[in-house]
Amino acid sequence: MAPRAKLGEHWKEVARHVQENGCCLNRESDTLKNKVASLLAWVEGGGTKTPQSALGKEWERDPALFALVSGKLDAVQHLKLEAKGTKEDQKEHEKQAQNTAKDAGESMRDAMVICQ
Repeated sequence: MAPRAKLGEHWKEVARHVQENGCCLNRESDTLKNKVASLLAWVEGGGTKTPQSALGKEWERDPALFALVSGKLDAVQHLKLEAKGTKEDQKEHEKQAQNTAKDAGESMRDAMVICQ
């Protein structure tokens, strides 16, 4: 997963790569990002019915394409959930470190009060 500050650059790279392969011509990276976000939302919702879009109609005509795209979207969804879990683990670790530092500071203040 990319750092938040570099997401725009990476979406432009994705759009360039997709367009080099003949797909999503005349589309900007933001449009592609929104389409992927929409498809990920569909996967998160269970993905049981074909979306009512041009892509959905294409999937109805080509089940192999549907299987390929669904597999890729499942992989992206897995990475997204993994990144979210890593972020939550990192936040918990940071919170524990802050609590340890707070406890150490309180101990030092208590020791200074006793010495005076």
